[in-house]
Amino acid sequence: MESFKMIFYLRMHCFLALALSVVFFPCEGNSEACTLSFGELGEGNPQAFFQQVMPGTATLGGVGFQLTEQMLRVRAGSEKTLHFPATTAESIHFLHFTENAGDRLGSYTLLYEDGNREEIPLQHGISIQDWWLTGPLPFAAEAFTDTLGGIHTGKSVSFWRFSVRNPRPDVPLCGITATVIDPTVTLNILAVTLDHDRSERIAGIPVWVPGMDEESFILALLEQPEKTGEEAKFCARLAQTGSRKCIPLLASYLLDEETSQGARIALEALPYEEARNALRSGLAKSKGAVKAGILESLGKSGQKTDLPLLLSALDDKDPSVVRAAVLALGKFGGPPALRSLWHTADKASEQCLPLMQEALLACTDTLPASGRKEAFRSYRQYLSRWSDSPGAAAAWKGMLLTGGRNSADLLFQALMSDSDASWQGALSALPHMNSKKAVRRAGKALDQLQDSRRCALIAVLGQGKNMSALPFVLPWIEAEDQQTAQAALDALIQLDSRDAVPALIQRAVRKDGAIAEAALQALASLRASGTAAALVRYLDHADPAVTETVAKVLELRREDSVAPELRRLVHHRTAKVRIAAAGALAAVGNASDAALLADVWHQSDSPEDAAACFSALQKLVARLGSDETYIQTLAACHARSNTPQRCALFSLFGTVGAPQLLALLGDAAATGTPEEKEAALKALSRTRNPDALPLLQALLKSGISDTMRLPLIRNLAALSQADEMNDAARTALLRECLDGAKNLQEKRILLSALNRCSSPDALVLAEAWFHREGTEAEGAVAWGTIALALLDTNRTEISQAFPALFAEAQAAGLSANALEPLYRVRKILNAEAVPGKSLRFKEICIDTAFRSEGIAIADINRDGLQDVVVGDYWYAAPGWTAHEIRPPGTYDALTEYSRAFAVFAEDVNRDGWADVIVVGFPGAPVYWYRNPGKTEGHWQEYLIAVEACGETVLYEDITGDGKRELIFAMNKRITWLTPGQDVTAPWIAYPFTHQLEQFALFGHGLGIGDVNGDGRTDVLSTVCWWEGPTETTRPDWTPYPADLGPDCAHMLVYDANNDGLMDIITSSAHDYGIWWFEQQPSGQAPPSFIRHEIDRSISATHALIQADLNNDGLADLITGKRFYAHGKEDPGALEPALLCWYELQRDMQGNPSWTRHVIHEDSGVGTQFEVCDVDGDGLDDIAVSSKKGVRIFLQRRDSSS
Repeated sequence: MESFKMIFYLRMHCFLALALSVVFFPCEGNSEACTLSFGELGEGNPQAFFQQVMPGTATLGGVGFQLTEQMLRVRAGSEKTLHFPATTAESIHFLHFTENAGDRLGSYTLLYEDGNREEIPLQHGISIQDWWLTGPLPFAAEAFTDTLGGIHTGKSVSFWRFSVRNPRPDVPLCGITATVIDPTVTLNILAVTLDHDRSERIAGIPVWVPGMDEESFILALLEQPEKTGEEAKFCARLAQTGSRKCIPLLASYLLDEETSQGARIALEALPYEEARNALRSGLAKSKGAVKAGILESLGKSGQKTDLPLLLSALDDKDPSVVRAAVLALGKFGGPPALRSLWHTADKASEQCLPLMQEALLACTDTLPASGRKEAFRSYRQYLSRWSDSPGAAAAWKGMLLTGGRNSADLLFQALMSDSDASWQGALSALPHMNSKKAVRRAGKALDQLQDSRRCALIAVLGQGKNMSALPFVLPWIEAEDQQTAQAALDALIQLDSRDAVPALIQRAVRKDGAIAEAALQALASLRASGTAAALVRYLDHADPAVTETVAKVLELRREDSVAPELRRLVHHRTAKVRIAAAGALAAVGNASDAALLADVWHQSDSPEDAAACFSALQKLVARLGSDETYIQTLAACHARSNTPQRCALFSLFGTVGAPQLLALLGDAAATGTPEEKEAALKALSRTRNPDALPLLQALLKSGISDTMRLPLIRNLAALSQADEMNDAARTALLRECLDGAKNLQEKRILLSALNRCSSPDALVLAEAWFHREGTEAEGAVAWGTIALALLDTNRTEISQAFPALFAEAQAAGLSANALEPLYRVRKILNAEAVPGKSLRFKEICIDTAFRSEGIAIADINRDGLQDVVVGDYWYAAPGWTAHEIRPPGTYDALTEYSRAFAVFAEDVNRDGWADVIVVGFPGAPVYWYRNPGKTEGHWQEYLIAVEACGETVLYEDITGDGKRELIFAMNKRITWLTPGQDVTAPWIAYPFTHQLEQFALFGHGLGIGDVNGDGRTDVLSTVCWWEGPTETTRPDWTPYPADLGPDCAHMLVYDANNDGLMDIITSSAHDYGIWWFEQQPSGQAPPSFIRHEIDRSISATHALIQADLNNDGLADLITGKRFYAHGKEDPGALEPALLCWYELQRDMQGNPSWTRHVIHEDSGVGTQFEVCDVDGDGLDDIAVSSKKGVRIFLQRRDSSS
C-alpha cells in the first residue's frame, strides 16, 4: 500500500498537468446521472484504505457512484485534469479523502466548453478531511465510516461525499482539474458523479453553492430541522468566521444546554454590541449551567453596563449561578465590583467561600494605581478574616506592594513571622519593592532567620538587583553553612557589582572546597563596568595566592580590554606577577602577543619564567589557531633555538599546522637529531591541518619505527575526514594506505575513516575489506554507513547487495555496534510511513523482578539474535534464559535502588564480542565487563571511573570520530571519557565545564547536539549549554547560561518546527511535564529559547528518546513513568507506570504538535532504555528495565502478533 504520509518537497504551484480522454459510467436508476471514469489516470487501490469499497455501483447519501479498482491520486504541488465529452450538469458530487492535509489544500476547477472556468476551493476540515479522522465535517460533506484494510482490521476510517452546485448549469462541462497546493498532502478521489439534481440539501447536508462563504454554510447547517449532534462545534466555529448576521441564530442556541457553550464562545469573540446584547438577553431567560456560563462570558467583557447584571446574580437561588457570578466579578474588576464582593462575602456558603476568596484577590489585583489605598484595605481585610487560607500569601504580597510608607515595616514583620503565608508573600513582593528602606529592612532580618529561610531571602535580594542589598549579602559568603554561602555567592552574581571583588577574592583564595571554587566562578561571572580593571590591580599583590587566583579569574573571563595591562605586567619585577600575567594573556591576547611571549620564553634565564611563558604561548596558539602574524615569529624563533628549544617548538608547529611550519617538521623528521625526529613525528601525529597528509604518506613509506607508525596512521585517518577533501581523493588515499598497512590494527583504523566517504567506489572498497579476515566489523560499519549516504542515488544496487552481506554479517557474530548501520539500512529499505494510531506493540515480559533501571540490546553470544542486558544479567534470545554477568543483587522496588542506572553494550577490547558497561548509583564507580565468549562464569570487571555523578548518563559520539564516549559529571564538572591504549586501565577523562552544584551527585538534565548550527557537538544542562570547540579535549568549553526548565532527564536537540534553528526537548525527571524550547533568531548573539508545553499528564518521565517510530520522516518521542523513583514522595507517584510515545506532526506553518499513544500501562521506564530493532524486522522496538521488571515491546503494523 502506498504510504499515506509520503512527503514530496516540490515547489508550491509547480503543477504537473495530465489530460486524458475519460468516458462515462451511467448511474444505475438515474439516467440523468453519470460517474466519470479515471481511465489511464487511475492508480492505487481503494481497498488498501477501505475494505468495504467494492467495484460497482453504490448509492451514498442519495448520490450514485460507480466505484472501480482504482482512484485518482493528486500529489503535493501537482494537478490532474479529467477531460470528458461535453455535458451539462446541475450538480457535481465528489467522493474523496486526503492524506496528511493542512489548511491550504487546493481546489477543483470546472472547465466549460466556452473556455471559462469556475474554481471550487477545498478546505481541510470543511469539505474534505484525512481518512483516519472520522466523524462529520461542518458542511457540504457527508462522512462514510468504513473498516480500514491492510493495516489493522477493525479500525474506523472515513471518506466523504462533497456535493457542489454548478454555477453555470446551461453551459456544457468538458473537464475538471484537481489541484493540490499544499506541499505535504495527497488528494485521493474515489469517484466523481454529474447529475441534474438542484436540491439545496442532499441527505440533510447543504450543497455547496459557488460564492457561499463559511459562515453561510454553518448557518445553513444550524437552520436545518435535522440535528447532527455537532451544533455546538458549528456555533463555536462562528467565533472565527461569523458576522452580525449569525448573532440571532447564536442567541437561539445560547439557551440550549447542549449548545450554549459553543454559542457563547462565538458571541464572546464577535466584536459587535449586538453580540453583547444577546448574552445579556440570554442571561435573563436562562438558569442553571447555561446562566452560569453566560455570567462567565459577561465577566470577561469588563463593560460597566454589565456590572448590575453580575451583581444581581449574587442573589440567585442556584448556588452554581452564585459561584459563577462571584468568579465573573473577580475577573470584571474595579472598585464597584470589589465592594459588592465584600458586601456578599459574609453570606458566602462554605462551598462558595474558596471561590469568593479567589475572586476578591483577583478583583483587588485589577485596581488601578489610583486605587492603591483601597487595594491595601482590601488585602488587609482579607488577611484579617482568612489568614490561613490558600490565598493568604497572595494577599500579603498585594498588601506589601500597596502599603506605601508602611511597606518596609510590614515587610520586616512578615519576614519575622512564623506564618508561611506571610513569609511567602514577603518573598514574592520583595523583588518588586524598589524602596531602599525595604531592602535594608530585609537585609537586617538575615541575622535573625534560620538557615533555610536565610538562604531563600538572600536569593530574593539578589533577584531584586537593588544595590542597597550588597552590604547585607556580602558577609554571608563567609558563612559556615555551605548552602548559605552558596546562596550569597549566587546573589552577588545577580547584583553584579565590582564592589564585591575584594571580598570574593579573599573567599576564593582560601581554596577550601566548593565555596572557594564558587567564589572563583562568581568573579568570572561579574560583568559590571570596571570589574576587569579592578581585578588586574590585584595581580600585583603581596599575597602570591591572590595573584594566582586573580590570574585564573582573568583566564576565565577572557576580556581583551585587560590585555594592554597584562602585556606590561609580563615584564614585572616580581616573578609571580610575570607568571600570572602570562597565563592570563594566553586567554585574552591576540596574535601579536605570540611574539611577546616567544621573546620572553627564548630570552629568560629563569626556568620558571620560561616554562610559564611557553605554557602561555601554547594556550594562545591553541586558542587562535593558524595566524600569519605569529607564524613568522615561530619560524624565526626556530632558527635561533637549540635542540631542546626546537623540540618544544615542534609541538606548537603541529598545533598551528601552517605549511611553512609543517615543512620545518618534515625536515626535522628526515634530517634532525634523534630527539628532533621524535618530537617532529609526535607533532605531525597531532596536527589538524589536512595539508600534512602528503607528508604523512611519505613518512609512512619511509620506514619509520613501528612505535611512530600507529600515531601517524591515526592522524592520517582523522585528517582524511576534512571537509576540504573531496570524496574521490579521500577514497583513493585510504585505498592506498590500506594496501600499505602493516598490521590488523592499522587496517581497522583506516577502515573506520572510510565511513566519511559516500561514493560507489568507497562502497566497493568497504565490501572488499568486509570479506577479509579480521576486518569484518570495520568493513560492515563502513559499508552500512556509506550505503546510508547513497540510498537516494544507488538504492537498486544497495537493495541487491544488502541481503547477502547482512546475512554474512549476522553469521559472523558481529557486535550490535558493528551491525547498527546495517540495521538502519534495512529499516529504510523496508520503511513505510503509517499513521501513529496504526502502530501496535507486542509485549514480551522477560523478567518480572526489579533488576536494573538501565538496559542494553546486543548480540552477546554471536548467534545472530539480539539479546537483552540489564547489568547483573543478560538474557539470551529467543527463550530469554538468564545468565549472570556478575554476582546479582536483589532489590526491593518500593524502597531500594539497583546497581545499574545505565547499561551500554560495546566491544571495548575489540575482540569481536560485545562487552557491557554498567553505570551504578550516582556517585558510585563505573565498570565495564569483558564478554568471556563461549566460556561460562562471571565476566571480568574493569574500572572505568571512580565516580559518575548525575542521574542521566550519556554514551554518545561527542568528538565526531564515529566512536561513542561516556559523558557524565565528575567533581561537579561534566566530563567525557574514552579508553586509552590499555583498555583494562581506567578510561581517560576530559572535564570541559566549570564546576556546577547541579552535578554534585544527583544531577538532572544532560544532552548533546549542535545547538548553534556550527557543525560541532555542544553539551546541555538545564542552566547552561557549552559550545563544542574544534579541539574537544580542551578543558574550558565556552559556556552560555540558559534557562532550560526544571530538573529533567535526557535533553534532545532537534529542529521541532522546521525553521532551521535547533530546539531543545526535555521531560521532567520527578514532576509533571514534557516541554520543547523553541530557539529564537538571535543573529550573532547566543541563542535564547521560549518554553512550550508538550504534555503535563504524566509525571517522572526520567528517560527520553527520540526516534521515527512510524517512518513519516519526523522524529517522535518515547518516554514513560519511572515508577517509585522516590517511593511515594514524587508527584503522581501512585499513578500508572505508563510507557508511551508522542507522534510528532507539523501544520502548514511548521508548528509542531505531539499526540500521545500509550504503549503499556504497567511498565514505565527506568533512568535509561533502548529503542532499536530487536527482532530484525526493520521496525523500531522498545526495551525497558524498571522497577516493574524487564520487558521488550515489538512493533507491529498489522493484525499479526
